[in-house]
Amino acid sequence: MSLSTSSLSDWTLLASAAQAVADQLDDIQTRDSLLPPPLASPKGPIITTGIGLSGGPARYLSAQLTRLGYTARFAGLSEIWLNSPRAEAIICFSQSFAGNARLVQSASASKRVIFTSAPPQKLSWFDHVVHIPQDEHHNCQVHLQSPVTSLYAALRWLALSQASVPWSTELNSVPNAARAAFQPLSVPPDILSTPIVFLSAWYDPSELHQLAWKWAETIFHGPPLITNALEFAHGPLQVIYNQRATIISLSHPNEKDIWTRVKSVLDPQRHHYVEVNANLPPPLSFWEFDATLNATLLELLKQTPECLNHHPTLGLDAPLYTFDGD
Repeated sequence: MSLSTSSLSDWTLLASAAQAVADQLDDIQTRDSLLPPPLASPKGPIITTGIGLSGGPARYLSAQLTRLGYTARFAGLSEIWLNSPRAEAIICFSQSFAGNARLVQSASASKRVIFTSAPPQKLSWFDHVVHIPQDEHHNCQVHLQSPVTSLYAALRWLALSQASVPWSTELNSVPNAARAAFQPLSVPPDILSTPIVFLSAWYDPSELHQLAWKWAETIFHGPPLITNALEFAHGPLQVIYNQRATIISLSHPNEKDIWTRVKSVLDPQRHHYVEVNANLPPPLSFWEFDATLNATLLELLKQTPECLNHHPTLGLDAPLYTFDGD
């Protein structure tokens, strides 16, 4: 399908934003002096939060905090509003700190940190504000830059807070790895009319939340199912087995045996299997997967040009989208 002149312009702007992610990650590396003081050794619970694509970084960071010995969990903003939880620290991700994001102020915490591109006058509730460059302007509603750049800043903060983080020596390799990974996958032309499954052997599905959520916000397609490679055989495989489906594995070099087993249970007549092979170890490989899937989404947008300049619920979702507790 060919794009109209207006859609082509929007697509070009969105493609430029996606390609600029690696450059913005380079910029984040220069901002370590602007990060909050190191996160103290684990004392009490840490809550991470965010909504929409900003919920992805919050879920991912919660998992990394837990792996490093902190007591951490993700809490949705409606839960925070309803329960007013107490925590040692609350870490919020929000692009503009408007509407739903203000619900975070219902929580009680000794330290309150936000990663955002919102103007400072909105943020007096927070002890520490980490400003992230705003996404480059385009009419498409999805944000391809700030969720992953804010997450990179948060991970750098975490590395500075711990004496020994196993992946810290390769943290500076993330921008170039993301730049190299910006290549679309070869997917079937009818991918948007069939189930899509993301498989990972290392990551918990919650850590990859924003990779799938982005499909919903970009092309208004139901988010791909994310599951663990072995858990695939405990329900998801049975659901897609008798129909056409695309299975995308997010793989690392030491996982070859697992992916061989996955391929052995698929029917090549119905199931299109493709691997995204990361060069960095987890959890840093996330940015490679993000780059590859961004490039793939851009190609799929050529099939769905209406998504570039038409938001189907614009103005209709206000009772939920703008709710701030009042």
